[in-house]
Amino acid sequence: MRQLMTVAKAVVLWTSLSILASLTSSIAAKQLAAQFDAAQVREFTGTVADSIVLSEYLVSEKYDGVRAHWDGQYLRTRAGHIIHVPIDISNTFPATAFEAELWLGYGKFEVASALARREVSDVALWQQAKLLVFDSPADGTTFTGRVKWMEKQLSMQSAYIQVVKQQQLHNWQQVTDKFNQVLNAGGEGLMLHHSRATYRVNNKADLIKVKPFYDTEARVVGHNMGYGGDPLLLKSLQLALPSGVQFRLATGFSIKQRTKPPAIGARVTFKFYGWTNGGVPRHASFLRVREPANSIHSH
Repeated sequence: MRQLMTVAKAVVLWTSLSILASLTSSIAAKQLAAQFDAAQVREFTGTVADSIVLSEYLVSEKYDGVRAHWDGQYLRTRAGHIIHVPIDISNTFPATAFEAELWLGYGKFEVASALARREVSDVALWQQAKLLVFDSPADGTTFTGRVKWMEKQLSMQSAYIQVVKQQQLHNWQQVTDKFNQVLNAGGEGLMLHHSRATYRVNNKADLIKVKPFYDTEARVVGHNMGYGGDPLLLKSLQLALPSGVQFRLATGFSIKQRTKPPAIGARVTFKFYGWTNGGVPRHASFLRVREPANSIHSH
């Protein structure tokens, strides 16, 4: 399956700050290489680059786990659902609340997701799990202060808790090196967290994500209509990969494209962020029609 994956073609800088969020699609569209430097950042973010002062951010690996919140008594998902933890394990957790990723290793997001959804805790799987802690409200100071507190108070609390390593980088070349190091190890990307940020649950305003996306092609084998309840608008394309795996592509379309979607038989290009264990592209989004149906020739 990995031979389907092209070389990483873009680095997506994402933040919920409106001035940066508006730039996300244009950055992606430029399809930067998996390396970037100060000149590229200036080129593709304009004056915004001047506001990204790296010395003001702490950089960590972005782990592909299940977001979890420990409230001192229960472990919950972002949506508030209880994650059932074996009592012998949860008894080792602190009374202090923290934010973490439930992580079982590289390429095991689906296993972690299944573990989080179980109605009965899986003791054997939990023996392989870690809660990678990245924030806590216990110390009400800046993020830098909270990191120091977590390293001192939580790092030895439980064998199932690990405080995410934060480091300060001073130029975009260092970010490039760290980014590639993480990707080569099988990781997902980087997180840049403003060092003076105050604690907020599900905080996004002080975060910048650095992630690659990949692209590949698939054939259109069907149309699923009904977008917004309108039977004349495309809801999703049914696509077939060369492997034979089929999946639905539902995002990335303009209203014009939903009105007149790529024809059955056309070859389309889409971007995605890795594969599921079943060989389905994760978080896939339409990019363009690579080859219209009427240009396909039989051999």
